[in-house]
This record gives sequence, C-alpha cells and structure tokens, in this order.
Amino acid sequence: MRKIFTTIKDVVGDNAYFSSWGVDYAGHKFPDACTPGVRISAAINSMMLSSELKKEEISAEGNFHDQFKGQSGDWPYYWGLSDGTSMSTPTAAGIVALWVQAAADKGKTLTNADIKDIFNHSCDTDEFTKAAPHRFGAGKINAYKGLLYVLDLSTGIQGLSQKQPDNITFRVENGQLIAEGAEDGTAVTLYNLSGAIVRQTTVQAGSVSLTGLQKGVYAVQLGKLGSTLIRL
Repeated sequence: MRKIFTTIKDVVGDNAYFSSWGVDYAGHKFPDACTPGVRISAAINSMMLSSELKKEEISAEGNFHDQFKGQSGDWPYYWGLSDGTSMSTPTAAGIVALWVQAAADKGKTLTNADIKDIFNHSCDTDEFTKAAPHRFGAGKINAYKGLLYVLDLSTGIQGLSQKQPDNITFRVENGQLIAEGAEDGTAVTLYNLSGAIVRQTTVQAGSVSLTGLQKGVYAVQLGKLGSTLIRL
C-alpha cells in the first residue's frame, strides 16, 4: 500500500473528504458507521525495490530472516501511513471479526442486522457526528464498547467501565495478567461472562495472578482507570 497524498487539509475528528455517503436506489442510507481512514499505519509491499520507495513514505521498517524458503539474509519490511477507504474497510472488517468471535463465546451467531444493532449501541458520538449525522451514520466505531455489548457486559455489570485504561498494556503470560503501566496496589476485579465476580485482588509487581481460573473470557476492572477483556 502506497501513501496517498492529498491537497485538502483534513480536520482531526471530522469526516474525511473522500468518505462516501448518501442513499442508494433501494433507499438504504449510508454509511452505517465510520471507521478511521486517514494516516493509518499499514504494510508496504516488501517486494518493491528500494529505489521505488520514498523515505517520506516509510514510518517504520524492520529486517527479518527465515521468512522464505532458501532466504540467505535479512529481508526488509516497511510500514507507511496511508489514506483511503482501503484503510477504513479492513479496520471495519477486523473489528466485526472480533465481535463475531465474541458472539461465539456466548453461543450466538451475528447477522447483518445484529452488526447494525451493535453500531447503534456502541458507536461514539461527538460534535462532528452531531453536526453531520448523515455522513457518520451511528457514529464512530468503538471496537471495545462493541465487544462489551456483544458479551452482554455493557449494562450487566455495575461499575464496569466501557473505556480501556490509558497508557496501560495487558497480556496473559504464565498464569499471570501482566498490566504494564499499572501501579502496584491498584484494585482489580475479574468478572466472568455471566457478570459474576470471580476474583478481587490488587496489582502486585505489575501483575495479577490468574491461578485457579478456568479457561474462558473475563472482564477485568482496573481500579477507576478502566477495564479490559482477557482470554485464558
């Protein structure tokens, strides 16, 4: 994917100039929702010759080995910032795929109508969406809020935040939930998909013990900082 240079100055948070909207011949209004499509980090064709790449197109690069049979040395990979519906479309597809997987954990199969219902109950709205609702549909897609809605956790658990914590990253490793950036002593509450509390503890040495919990998906409330979802 090559970077698309535009001559129109976009406003952060507003609808991109190339976004499509309107009513089709069947009377359906579009879009249903909006996803990011400007300055999105994406892979650039690694088979391109270095002479074909412009330095201003590259936002990151890395060399990897053993990627191909018979590869004798490192192979360069590049990432760049790209614009267009070619960026917003895979973003939407990936988010919907997460929702479909989450629905399967609840024994549900999502239909097109279900996806639109998730949009209507989880998209973010702000001054831009309110000023031009015909160009934003239900609003700006929010992957995490959509997951909570699919799992029936958005209103089923009192006190569970619908926002993930800022500047904190999570990963499950060796029976521990690693919460990088969280202060020791921060309260932690884990809920199962039925909304029941399965553990109340605190962050110790940057992690939370998951010992004894069964395999499955859990909601984790991290003090007043926000929540996240984990899979064991």
